[in-house]
Amino acid sequence: MQALKDDFNGVVLASLKISYHHLRYHLKQCFGYCSIFPNGYVFERDQVVRYWMAEGLIQPEGRRRLEAVGMKYIDDLLWRSFFEKVPICDKGQIEHYRIPSLMHNLASIVSEYEFRGLQSGKRVLESNGAHQAQVRYASFIQPSDKRTLNLECIEPYSNLRALKFSHECNNGVVLLNSTPAHFFCNFMYLRVLDMSDSDLEQVPDSVGKLIHLRFLGLSYTKIKTLPEEICGLFNLQTLELKGCSQLESLPEGLQRLINLRHLDFHLDWEDISDSTEVAIPQGIGELEDLQTLSRFNVASAKGQQCNILELKDLKLRGDLCILNLEKVPTGHAKNANLQGKNFIEKLMLRWHSSALTDGLLQQQSEEVINSIRPHNGLRCLWIINYPGTKYPSWIGDASFWRLETIRISNCKISDFLSLLRHLPWLLNLRIENVHGDTMSLPEGFPSLEDLTLLNLNFLGRLTLGNEMPKLKKLYVSDCSKLQELVIHRNLYDNFERGNFLSSLRIICVPQD
Repeated sequence: MQALKDDFNGVVLASLKISYHHLRYHLKQCFGYCSIFPNGYVFERDQVVRYWMAEGLIQPEGRRRLEAVGMKYIDDLLWRSFFEKVPICDKGQIEHYRIPSLMHNLASIVSEYEFRGLQSGKRVLESNGAHQAQVRYASFIQPSDKRTLNLECIEPYSNLRALKFSHECNNGVVLLNSTPAHFFCNFMYLRVLDMSDSDLEQVPDSVGKLIHLRFLGLSYTKIKTLPEEICGLFNLQTLELKGCSQLESLPEGLQRLINLRHLDFHLDWEDISDSTEVAIPQGIGELEDLQTLSRFNVASAKGQQCNILELKDLKLRGDLCILNLEKVPTGHAKNANLQGKNFIEKLMLRWHSSALTDGLLQQQSEEVINSIRPHNGLRCLWIINYPGTKYPSWIGDASFWRLETIRISNCKISDFLSLLRHLPWLLNLRIENVHGDTMSLPEGFPSLEDLTLLNLNFLGRLTLGNEMPKLKKLYVSDCSKLQELVIHRNLYDNFERGNFLSSLRIICVPQD
């Protein structure tokens, strides 16, 4: 039976090789390079594109950004089944991908002279006579039954261009905290170094000597700071710090990284709190190529850290979370030029929770939020701890035709619902921890599908008529005073009850 399976796999691999040979040369290179990922490894688009960029595998196409060209490569490989999408439960999550198992075998075969998989001091993939000097990229895989790492097996491969540390179990932690400080001095040609998903608490100083480094991955580690030596990596394009919940500050000389395109220290927005603060040094606004800046902690205009004016000339894309907006002086918000940042898709505006009890901040915050209008291509907007009672007119401007999701958290109830009802494509609305006396849902919301109401202790009665023709899901929870829900019959079947609703009186209004 095993022989039959081996024969079958051999026939399939032969067929896959034919498909591989029909790829254009640059796609062959990019696909073979992906053997650096362990079998079954799940990755995001941005991650693999940034790897390819660091290795110079993406061919320029006119004035198009290299990132956009790389995304096209992924689509080409996906369409030809060299990659596959990984199903995700939450529609709002970033899409994930992996290489099918047989395709991964193919990638290992076509890259056998350039790639090494290393584990516990032995090679996972034999070289068929290839010399160590030919090896350009390697993946060190930590077995699940090992509590310490022996890195000596990597040292002979001094010509490596890429080195990734992984765990045998995709969700395991790599034990790198005891890595010798001088270890990386042996690999002076590295372009890619990825130590993500490890127990690393301090970046070895020798990393600062890797002058050719273009990608440094430190995501989901325990680091609190970065050594100042990192700022001497003038070729660095990507610094990944996603999920580093203990990160406290960035190095003072960050503005010296003149080629930096992606400073990614994204945290799950659900995990962001008052204590989530990363000290960003002055001068970040001088990084002309910077496209990714996931979080921005506002400092006072007189402080040594950067204030909101640093955002003015940055051409940012993707997600942006602006924290500590209570520190923004009146008049500075408009100069941040959020309206000119056409490619910001998700925006969080967050005040410190203490701002809610500071009466002096109410008028200032209203002026700030009125001036901080984003570009109308925005898809998602979160407003948290806003101490004002008046919302800006732009929040309900029908020109925000792409705005799909709005979340209002820990604010004072006011006129924002009457503003939001005119948004043409608003699909998801979440209101939580809002304080006030009463709340009514006005007519409108032509596209709303999902309405979530959480911890609204003042809410005693809620009426939902037929003014929301596309509402599919209503979720209500922790509204302790809610006693009566009046709901149109065509919405009733989609109503999802929270546990507290056992005493709630539901009145169904028949269809017209």
